[in-house]
Amino acid sequence: MYKEISNAPVDIADKDVALKVIDVFKEKFSINLTGLHSFLIRRRLALAFKSQGICIEEFIVNNDLLSPESADQMLGAFFPDHSEMFRDIETWLIIRDKVFNSLCEKKVINILFPYTTMGEEIYSLLILLKEFYPAANIKLKISSSSDWALRRISNGYIVRPKSRLFLANYKLLCDKNEISDYFEKANNTLCFKRELLNNVEFVKCNDENVFDEELYDFIICRNKTLSFNHEEATKIILKTIAQVSENGVIVFGVNENIPKSLMNNFHAISWSEKIFQRKAHEK
Repeated sequence: MYKEISNAPVDIADKDVALKVIDVFKEKFSINLTGLHSFLIRRRLALAFKSQGICIEEFIVNNDLLSPESADQMLGAFFPDHSEMFRDIETWLIIRDKVFNSLCEKKVINILFPYTTMGEEIYSLLILLKEFYPAANIKLKISSSSDWALRRISNGYIVRPKSRLFLANYKLLCDKNEISDYFEKANNTLCFKRELLNNVEFVKCNDENVFDEELYDFIICRNKTLSFNHEEATKIILKTIAQVSENGVIVFGVNENIPKSLMNNFHAISWSEKIFQRKAHEK
């Protein structure tokens, strides 16, 4: 049974052990962890195995201790996503006031959330659109390498917030005190209303097919590069911006290093919030 990961101190996996585990994950589970920072992957391996109640050294001797389903669940620890709704309120205010004002002129707004492991950012955007752009015709796709993550998101699963800041941010963004309209109880657990996810497309992907040939008007790819070394982070940035349509917008995380040399075909809506719009082709 998967256990929620806390902030409790954990060991860091031995370097040689970590390399062996990385090899097993790639060969047995088709999960590629080679591009992550060496220190981060050692810490996250220890964290992920702890969540499964498996001794990492025993796994090296007998890797049948870990099922493919459990390995799939571990992706949430290897590639942690946002776990709080409306995180970084300035980003959401810009999306509300500057981004969708122009995007809503389109007949259909194609939206993509790539590399997804948790649903809070998706729920946040759906609430924003419901509050301010209810007439917008959106086509929203969520891609993830984890079947387990896609199932949880499609069921409206919410990570228990570490603080109540998301409520204050919701009030600032929507000027409303009540957010309960967007939640329901399922099996005695509070979750995001699943009916609001009915028209969302959930796509299983891997390293080779994270993206398709479709172009998107709006992509949220926040803080996806922070786990990776420079070379892999650059690949992710290049792959992502290649999917942005003319005049489309991409949102990276505020803490990400986005080289200006990679953004020549974009202008910055906000450099501080890492929000960029692709330039229109010259006629």
